[in-house]
Amino acid sequence: MIVKEEVLDLLESTESYRVERTTNTTNMDKFCEAICAFANDMSGSRKNGYLIIGANDDGSIAGMKVDDNLLKKLLRSVLTAIFCHCLPWRSNGFHIRKGIY
Repeated sequence: MIVKEEVLDLLESTESYRVERTTNTTNMDKFCEAICAFANDMSGSRKNGYLIIGANDDGSIAGMKVDDNLLKKLLRSVLTAIFCHCLPWRSNGFHIRKGIY
């Protein structure tokens, strides 16, 4: 589990292959892209990736209201990213990697 000091470090660092910040909760494609990139670990770092929702690009907190509707929307987005975009699936005997590249 991540501790408060680690979250603060992530907010102060620059965005990278491991850190994505956003205040936009309507662009689900951005969430899917970040989740797929973290899941694919293209850099081979074997380190966790963090999608920080509610933080501006400069690391400042946006003051977003987090409620049940937002959490449900985020959960749907995460599940869509994992099951529809990140996981390989089979079609006609071939392995096809479906997703956003």
